[in-house]
Amino acid sequence: MIMKYEFLYKNGHEDVINLEVTEDNVEKIESINKIIQLSMEGDVEGYITLGNGETEGHTIRVSDISRVKVTCSE
Repeated sequence: MIMKYEFLYKNGHEDVINLEVTEDNVEKIESINKIIQLSMEGDVEGYITLGNGETEGHTIRVSDISRVKVTCSE
């Protein structure tokens, strides 16, 4: 399964990040989704890190995010 995150930042920049969901990272992805949801509900300081931890990674300050679209596909 693939989780697709489409981020719109407050400065107008857009990012699309795709993550493969595996048994090893499903809890981490659930945690990321919860942090994103909490950041949209109020001012939350901190960051999220998306990637496989070996060959790629993205660190995003949640206070910079304006909108997030998340889709899941097989």
